Amino acid sequence: MIRRVLIILLSLLLGGIAFAQERDVTDRDMSGIRRSHKYAWAIVGGTVLGTGIGVLAPGGSKSAVKGALIGGSLTSAFYLAKNPRAARGKRDFAHVVTNTVLGTGVLWTVCDCKTGAWSGALIGGGGTAIIQSFKTGRSKIASSPNPPDQPTGGTLATTGTGSDSHAEQKTNTPDNNSVARKEQPRPNEKKPEQKPQER
Repeated sequence: MIRRVLIILLSLLLGGIAFAQERDVTDRDMSGIRRSHKYAWAIVGGTVLGTGIGVLAPGGSKSAVKGALIGGSLTSAFYLAKNPRAARGKRDFAHVVTNTVLGTGVLWTVCDCKTGAWSGALIGGGGTAIIQSFKTGRSKIASSPNPPDQPTGGTLATTGTGSDSHAEQKTNTPDNNSVARKEQPRPNEKKPEQKPQER
């Protein structure tokens, strides 16, 4: 059953590649995988590799699932260890999830029972969470970041006299908006006469 599914997925993948090759190559094609997507692609690749190894191993579909769990989580663990900016600010949570899945796959493989899978998940995830909570020097885990002071509302208008120019904070009122932008004269008012510029 699993071999049929893999054959269907492989044929769809190769069919998609054949259609994609009908157009001309551009610079975008040569740039590779975006940095923001490399972590996800690494996990997908590790999961597929682990599934393939699990299919070859004795045990049927259970071995394929175990291989997928171990392959994806090991790839995630190596990627997190190698790249300190991986997981975009959710790195600590990514470590917990990775070790939860890794513990599930490893202890399920060793024990070959449901109890092993559950205990592996609890040991991997809980142990990682405890270790991270006791780390010193990692203030971002225990405290939320303070946003920088930013002006709220209003427009930023520059006023200057001669060579001295500075920025002033103006509030959003109809009178002060005229300072930030030129207002069009109203239809009933006369336009101010402009002096010709001297050369």
